[in-house]
Amino acid sequence: SAVSVSGGEVVIKNGTVSTNYAALTVSNNGRATIEDGADIVSVRKNAVEISSGGQVTVNGGTITAQQAGIYPSGNSTLIINGGTISCIDNGGVMANGTAGRGGNTITMNGGRIEGHITTAGYLACGVYLPNDDVFTMNGGEIISDGAGIVLRGGQCILNAGTVEGNGTSGVTGKVGDSRVVVGP
Repeated sequence: SAVSVSGGEVVIKNGTVSTNYAALTVSNNGRATIEDGADIVSVRKNAVEISSGGQVTVNGGTITAQQAGIYPSGNSTLIINGGTISCIDNGGVMANGTAGRGGNTITMNGGRIEGHITTAGYLACGVYLPNDDVFTMNGGEIISDGAGIVLRGGQCILNAGTVEGNGTSGVTGKVGDSRVVVGP
């Protein structure tokens, strides 16, 4: 990764962090805050990866990735207060369905999550939660070319905000890591 935080703390603002793989990784109870003016980019993978109790707070900025904008795993915390999180070819925020990699807490108070797709045979999703994660939406907007929110385990609490799944009628594909073909 371009920036790796393990047990420490970093604030990113007014600049660009860009790489082919994870631009920012936060692990081992590390903390990262992304502010207005930050541009976090992954050309080939996930832009931000959180694991092992790490926490990322997005107050502003732009996060763009080929696959997942933000990828929480292993009892991580993600707080979205502002900014834009988007992917080119998968999901804006995507967790992992493997046993032991869930337990993530994702709270969206504001901001925007976008999910787009380019790979044939798949559908995009704004938020993908395949494990025992908890997603709470208190505001903001989720917009996807496929499904807005895909929940395969855990809890989804929708208090406020906007969710749009803008998939095309009749178009089908796989979502996330599933092998099951569905409609949007």
